[in-house]
Order: sequence, then C-alpha cells, then structure tokens
Amino acid sequence: MIKNLTIKSRLIFIICFMAITLLGIGSIAVFEMKSSQDSLRTIYDDRLLALDQLTSIESLILQNRIAITASLVTPTPDFINLNTAKVEKNIAQIEKLLEAYMATYFTPEEKILAAKFIDDRNQLVTQGLIPAVAALRANDLNKANRIVVENIRPLYEPVGNGIKTLGQLQLTMAKEINDEIRSRYDFIRNTIIATALIGLGLAIWIGFLLVRAISRPLEEAVRIAQFIAAGDLTQKIEVRSTNEIGQLMKAMKEIYDSLIKVIDQGHSREMQIRTIMDAALDAVVSMDTDGLVIEWNTQAERIFGYSRADAVGKLLSNLIIPPLLRGVHNHGLERFLKTGIASILSKHIEVFAMRADGREFPIELAVVPIGSGDELFFNAFLRDITSRKQAEHELTRLGRVLDKSSNEIYVFDAQTLHFTMVNAGAQRNLGYSMDELKEMTVLDLEPNLTHEIFEQRISPLRLGTQNVVIYEAENQRKDKSLYPIEIHLHLSAKESPPVFVAIIQDITERQKIECMKNEFISTVSHELRTPLTSIRGSLGLVAGGVAGELPPQAKMLVDIAHKNSERLILLVNDILDMEKIEAGKMDIQCKPVELMPLLHQALEANYAYGEQLNVSYELENDLPGIMVNVDANRLMQVLANLLSNAAKFTFAGDKVTVAVMDGGNCVRVAVKDHGSGISQQLRSQIFQKFAQGDSSDTRKKGGTGLGLAITRAIVEKMGGNIGFTSEPNVLTTFFIEFPLEEEIVNSAFDKIEEKSKRILICEDDRFISSLLQSMLEEDGFLVDIAYDTAQAKHMLDQSHYAAMTLDLSLPDQDGSAFIRQLRMEEKTATLPIVVVSAKVIEGSLALNSEVYSVIDWIAKPIDKEQIVLAIRRAVGRFSGIRPRVLHVEDDQDIFKVMRGLVDDMADLDHAGTLADARRLLDQCRYDLVILDLTLPDGSGQELLSILNGATPPIPVMVFSAREIEREEIQNVASVMVKSRTSDAQLLATIKRLIGVE
Repeated sequence: MIKNLTIKSRLIFIICFMAITLLGIGSIAVFEMKSSQDSLRTIYDDRLLALDQLTSIESLILQNRIAITASLVTPTPDFINLNTAKVEKNIAQIEKLLEAYMATYFTPEEKILAAKFIDDRNQLVTQGLIPAVAALRANDLNKANRIVVENIRPLYEPVGNGIKTLGQLQLTMAKEINDEIRSRYDFIRNTIIATALIGLGLAIWIGFLLVRAISRPLEEAVRIAQFIAAGDLTQKIEVRSTNEIGQLMKAMKEIYDSLIKVIDQGHSREMQIRTIMDAALDAVVSMDTDGLVIEWNTQAERIFGYSRADAVGKLLSNLIIPPLLRGVHNHGLERFLKTGIASILSKHIEVFAMRADGREFPIELAVVPIGSGDELFFNAFLRDITSRKQAEHELTRLGRVLDKSSNEIYVFDAQTLHFTMVNAGAQRNLGYSMDELKEMTVLDLEPNLTHEIFEQRISPLRLGTQNVVIYEAENQRKDKSLYPIEIHLHLSAKESPPVFVAIIQDITERQKIECMKNEFISTVSHELRTPLTSIRGSLGLVAGGVAGELPPQAKMLVDIAHKNSERLILLVNDILDMEKIEAGKMDIQCKPVELMPLLHQALEANYAYGEQLNVSYELENDLPGIMVNVDANRLMQVLANLLSNAAKFTFAGDKVTVAVMDGGNCVRVAVKDHGSGISQQLRSQIFQKFAQGDSSDTRKKGGTGLGLAITRAIVEKMGGNIGFTSEPNVLTTFFIEFPLEEEIVNSAFDKIEEKSKRILICEDDRFISSLLQSMLEEDGFLVDIAYDTAQAKHMLDQSHYAAMTLDLSLPDQDGSAFIRQLRMEEKTATLPIVVVSAKVIEGSLALNSEVYSVIDWIAKPIDKEQIVLAIRRAVGRFSGIRPRVLHVEDDQDIFKVMRGLVDDMADLDHAGTLADARRLLDQCRYDLVILDLTLPDGSGQELLSILNGATPPIPVMVFSAREIEREEIQNVASVMVKSRTSDAQLLATIKRLIGVE
C-alpha cells in the first residue's frame, strides 16, 4: 500500500503532519504573544499616556505662573493682554487634559492622590490665577503682586508635589507590568527555539527516507535510457509501480514504441516536404559539394525553364550561372570546402542568372549550408527581381527629377520619423550624406524640437482634418548653422508603411526681402510723413491767418496746396495701413464706448472736407446711450473713410445722410448718398485693394483704391460687419454693424476728472485745515481732511488723491518720517506732496540728501496765492500761469509748425537730440513733453524712464512718424502719428494734457 503511494502523496502526508504539529505549537505562542501585547497596550493606555498628560498639565501650570510673573516685570498693556490671554487659554487646556486623565484606569491609591491633586489645582486656579488675571487687566499691579506672593506661590507647591507623586506611582505600576510581560516573552522565546530544533530533526529524517525511496528506481530508469539512446531497442522495460518512477518507466516504454512508428513515417514526411517546396513562391535549389543539383522545386522549373528531371544530377553552374560568372562560382565552392570561408553564404545578394533559352535576368539569392562532412549540402533560395529592378529604375529616374528641384524634399516614416529618402538639394544644403540621414529623424534637424511639439503640429494630418500642414521653422546644418525654412507637410497614409512627405523651401532670401520691405516701409513712414506733416501744418497755419491776411490769389494757391497735401498724406497712410493689415500688425484696442458722441465728432471732423466739395452732412436720428465695444480711434477712421467717399461721389449741392438703427442685438450705422452709385461690374470687387469705379489716369475722383479694403479689415477686426446697397443715381448706402454692449459703463473721463481734483489735507490744527479747505475748494478742488497720519494712511488706502498737503508737526508721527513711509509704498510712491508747515527749513534739511520729491515748501502763515499755485502745479492745472512744453524733435520744420500751434497758450522749448532733451529736463520742470521716437542719437523711448520717474510724472505725448503698438510703449498720455493727425486734433490733445480750457 505505502509502496504504491506517489512520492508527491508521501511528501504531502509528511508535510501536513509537520504543519499541524508546528501550527499547534505556533498557536499557543501566538495566544501568549497576544496576551503580552494586550498587557503592553495597558501600560501605554493606562500608564504612559496618563504620565504624558500629567507632564503636559505641569508644563501648562508652570507657563501660567511664568506668564503672570512676566506681566508684572513688563507691565505694558499689550504684554499684559498677551499673557493674560495665554493664562486663560492654558486653564481651559488643563481642564481638557484633567478630563482625559481622570478617564484612565486608576488603582485605589491613585484615585485618592488624583482627587487630592484636583482639589489643590482648583484652589490654585480659583484663588490665585483667575484673581491675578483680573487684577492685571484692571492694571492693579500691586494687587496682582500680592496675589502672586500670598496665593499662587503657596498653592503651587502642593500642586507640583501632587503631580510628582502621581507620576512616580504611574512609573512604578508600569514597571511591575513590564516585568511580568518580559517573563512571559522569555517563555515564548524558549518554546519557539525548541520547536525549531524539533522541526530540523524531522526534516533530516524525512530527507533520508525520501532519498532512499527515489534513488534506486531512478538508477534503473537511467540504465534503460542509456541503452535506448545508443540505439539498442532490445531492452525489456517493466513497469513495477504506479508512482512517479513507475510513470517514468511507462513513458520510456511509450518512447520505444514511438521510435518504431517514426521510422515508418520518415518516407511520408519526405513527400510532405517536397509538396511544401513546390508550393514556395521562390525557387528552391539544393546542391551537393560536387556542385550537382539534388533538389529542384516547381518554382525553379517556372523561372529557369528546366524540369526537375532535367536538372537533378546536373552541374548547377552549367544550368543557371552565366558563363562569365561560372569561374567565380567554382572557385568559391572550392575555397569553402577547403577553408570554411565563403562570401555569399547566409546573405541576401543580387546577381544575374540564366534561363534555359540563354537569357540573363536579375535574381535575389540566399545560400544556406546544411549539415557537415559527408552530409553537407547547400540550399539556395532564388527570386526573380526583374519587375522590382524596373520599378527601382523608375524610382531612380524620379529621384533624379527630385534632385534637380530647387526645394528640399524629405520622405520619412510616419511612426519612427526616420528618413527614407532625401533629395540631393537637401543633402547639399544640410551637409549630410544619405547614409547619415537614414540614421537620423526629423527631430534631429530642428533645434529644440521635441516629439510632443512635432505631434501637435501634425495632429491635423493624423486626424485627417487637413491634407497639408504649412509652418515655418529653422533647420540645422551639419556645421550647426541655422537657416529659415517653410515646410509643406503631407501624410501619405495609403503607403505601407505610411510616410510623411515634406517639401521645404529655404526662405532666407524671402526673409531678407521682407526685412528690406520693412526697412523701406519704415523709411517711407519717417521720410514722407515728417515733411508732409510740416507741409500740411504750415499750410494750415497760413490758411488760418497766422501769417496775416493773404491776397485772394495767394489764398487760393495755399488752399490748393493744402488740399493736395491732404490727398498725398491720405495716400501714404492708406499704403502703410494696408501693409500693417497684411502683416497682421494693426493695433486694435476695443473697449465699451458710447456711439453717438463718436458720430457727432466724425461729422464735425469731416465738415470741412464736405464744404470743399459743396456737400453737406446730416444726421437723420439720434439714439443716445447706445454702447459698442470698439477702438474709438479706428472707428473714427472708418467713419471718416465712409463719409469722405460718400461726399466725393455725391453731386455738388446735395447732402450725405447718416442713420443709426437699433437692431436689438446690434446697431447699424448707415451712410447714404444720392450719387452715381456702384456699377454691377465693380460690386464684387468693391472691398478689394485698388478697386475703383474709374481706374484710368484721367479719372475725375482721386484716391488710392485702398480705403474700403482698409475699412473692412478694421471693422471685421473689431467684431463688426460691413456691407452696401446701391441703385445708381438714386441711393447708395454703406453700412457698418456692431454688437450692442449690454452694460453702460460710466465715463472714464468723469472719473479721471474727479481724481484729478481731489486733494488730501493732513493738518492737526482744525482752524488751519478749514482755511486750506476753503482756499482749495474756491479754486475748484474737492478736499478731504485728515487730522493725524493714521487717519491719512487710511484715507490714502481707500481713495485716490491727485495731491496732498502735509504739516510736519503731527501728533502721532513726524512729518518727515511720514513722507519716507509714503515713498516706500507703491500706491503713494509718486504722490505729489506740498509741505505746509512752520518748520519748512528743518524739514527741507532733513530730506535734502534723500530722493523724496516735494512739489513745494510753504511756510506758515499761509499765502493763498502760493498754496493754490503749488496745488495747481502738483495736479498739472495751470489756470492763471503759462504752461511750459518741451518738444523733442529733430526736424526743425515740424517744431516750427508746433510752435505756431501752441504759442498762444504755452511756452515751447526745443530739443533736437536725446542729449539736448536730458540737459533741458535737468534744468527745468516741464508740464508736457512732446516726443518723437526717431532721433539722431537714439530712440525717444529712452527718455520715458526720466519722465515717468519725476514727481509728479511728466505727461508724455508721442508724436512720431513711426506707428507703434500699444504694448511697445507704456506710461504715455497719448500716441499720435504724423500725417494722421490734423492740426485741430493735435491742438486739442495738447490743451487737454496741459490743462488749458
């Protein structure tokens, strides 16, 4: 019975027996360990945790005593409030700790001591700490000190002794429990050691029995296997048991029977192999070491024209190898048989073969040696590649065509991104050979290009949403030099595998041309706009009577010159505008504005132009409160274009009407005229560049043909639409539409005006502060009063002030220190300050060496005219005094025109260079700087830091021929472009900036 049991069964039985035995012993050990663990948890929960709570209570009581003592040592209100709050917080924390401590396990002795401790602690709190806190808060330091001496110190000692006694008792109990647990652990340890020794003995004994039971049957099985391996099939195999050894003997007997069957199946297997060879797509030819054919499949018959019967037993070299290559074939075979070295074995090579009719053709050949010694033969796999060679020839011819292309052409794998074909032009430009490029990917040619960035670029191609992706980048040559490129990338997904085709154009020359174009535009902008501005301004001043009354004939000539200068300026502006639109650089800054004031302003601005043509303008209706989100300056340009076009094509003596219509979600502005209208041929091209009804050299109406193209671009960029209807000689209407703004914002000008008038007076003397208030309010200012620096700080945080008056003698802080503090904060760093004090000399000396700008120092008693003038200077209002303006401009003619404009209202100084401007700014305080950006010794922008850093900052009006984007220049009051700005607009802007009504 036991003999027939499997080895596996025996092992399972023995292992289960040992496992049950060890499990029993282990269970006992685990139970004891669990009991010990519970005891340890008792030590922690009932002893150590309680001891930690007692320690915390002792620390908090000590902190309370120290806090009260510290309050007596440093009896400042802030320090007393801090310490008394800390005492109250600690008392509450002790209550929580006591509650947690009393919830732990206590022996009878501990309960008595704990009750005693709580009574002592309650007396300390109620008779000592709480009365002391009350006395401190009442600022009764004598009483607090008496409570500390008479109550807190005597009551603190029993509390401390109680904590120590309880702590020692907790430690004693914890030690007793720990000793008991240690003895139990020693017993468990000894039990585990004994169990391990018993288990080791059992394992040795069981191993000996297993080796004896297994080795003998295995030796018999090995002996029989050796005979079978030697080919002796006469051995008798007996199966004597059913265990694993018996199963092994049974398996060997089955192998013996199978060998007999294998020998019988050999011939049938040979027939199967022949069938497979005949079904192969390639020719399979076998040759022995004498060069004779021993196998020739059906595909070989088709390719070479010999039947199997004709080929087998013949020399292979005489059948398929061309005469010129037979010597090489025979020599190679002899060398391999002698040395074992061959140049073509186990490789794919391309050679020429010969058919039965003597024709030669290309094949792909792979030869594999099989066997060794007398059993050695060679298997050759041959494939007719005539069609492939023809295709490669076509591809090579296509490659020659691509190599002649002026563009760089790349083909690379859609998955690995490795190049598979790069034309010769790209190889020459990059400096890499084709072999080098095949080891590279598209990521290696563009610096800083990552796989993630490239996948983002080509995602439309992979998703199928686009057929081609076009973008610009930089390629890196082998010598690390870079050149700009434009890439047209296409995905050929039908190829297997899919490939990308990139057609790349070197755009170095194009960028040079664009740079030259930009430089030309810049030159045109400056060299044409600057003299045209001088011409128009001068003619405008002469026509306006600055040079005196002109004779009728001279006035007519001046008017003609002025009108034609306007036409020339319009031409230059249109060309430059169109260039900015095409480059995508037109600056549009939309914000909610009220529409009707802009319409009224546009009609007024174009009145003079209509008068020249004997055409009047009329507004049909008024819709106050209508808000649109537009760039006001650009909208004025659109309206001016539509109004001037309408006037130009309206019959003399007629009028152009403007209508405003509320469409619910949008507002429409329509400009109507009764002129000749728009022909059918021109309607589809009316918004294109250079579209004109009469494009001949003799046309009656002037213009560039760019106005409507520019107008449409501006309107669409502001989110609007433009269109027209026309019935020739009846009515032509051009209209623009914009979405309505739902919220009507308050006028920014009102807010700015209010901020510019509000003054803060910081003066502790109420009579003087009232006097200052009356003086300033009489001059039109809004006034707030602060009687100390704390109130002033609060008011400066809450409101915006244009300026501030400050007394140096204030109740809570020195005035000079307050100025320093204001200059350290961002909001008040540039706040204009006028010192009004009896200590102006001392204050001026105190701040003399520091960079603190004070507008003026006014000594008490106060002079009304002096204080009002100082405040006016601080906020930039100059009623009653003549403002001073600096014009930074290298063109003398422009300066002369500017002087003619502002001579009646301001003093104008001139600086032709940056150096001159810096010198004048050091010598004089200016109320406005008119700044040209293009100067002989640098850019006018270099002065902005000086002007913005003044206190208060000096207003800046940029008046330059170069158009700039808003983000290019910051902190300027106004930006105006020469030739775009009329004399009236320029004058109105200057008046606004210097405060002249």
